[in-house]
Amino acid sequence: MRVLILTSVFLFGNRLGNFLRTKGIDAIVYNFGFKFYDEVKSLLNEADMFILDLPADRLENVLQKIREVEHSKPIIVFGTTGKNIIDILKFGIYKFMEKPIDPEILVKYIREYEFRDQVKNRAYEKNFALYTRNLNDVLIVTVLGYLQPDVVEEIKKVIGNSKKVVVSLNGVSTLNLDLSVLKNFKDLLESSDVSFRFVVVRERIKNFLVEEGVNESLIFSNEFLAVKSFT
Repeated sequence: MRVLILTSVFLFGNRLGNFLRTKGIDAIVYNFGFKFYDEVKSLLNEADMFILDLPADRLENVLQKIREVEHSKPIIVFGTTGKNIIDILKFGIYKFMEKPIDPEILVKYIREYEFRDQVKNRAYEKNFALYTRNLNDVLIVTVLGYLQPDVVEEIKKVIGNSKKVVVSLNGVSTLNLDLSVLKNFKDLLESSDVSFRFVVVRERIKNFLVEEGVNESLIFSNEFLAVKSFT
């Protein structure tokens, strides 16, 4: 992940860039002047993410110029709360961080986006991806993309020796949904030595699980409620 820091305070930008490099994040620092120089435009092409630390009266113009060159790359903006927050939302910024910013929080945001991008790429390559995390000794598995036979095998590996599992199917496409794979998925959980919950909002998937014998008390609309049900 290469980050471009556009700042009007070079000392701060340089310190921030050095800090990000200690975290393994490639950072370019550019002391931004009053014009959108061609040099900046070339740097935009090289970077994966932009961090803006600029005066509020110049921020909107710079965001507009960036979006003319890079339409979708993530932008993190440093600033103070106020009217300018509403004004810049139209540019599709990824995060707004109120000054003084916490560098560790910034790293967290960068890592989150980097991981999300990796998941998206895996989903594109395989037509599905699994995103896992642990919360209160509960393994949460989010399935993204299309349900296909490989998903069942991947989830079997992911579950391992876990005793409490929440499976979110909210990222599953219902386009050409293979119900036989969904049944195999359900059978895998029921035959494993785990206590499980489903997170489902799509009625078609929920109704099928209920028809296959899954108790409605094991199906939740969000992960928070599913995890809480184990307590």
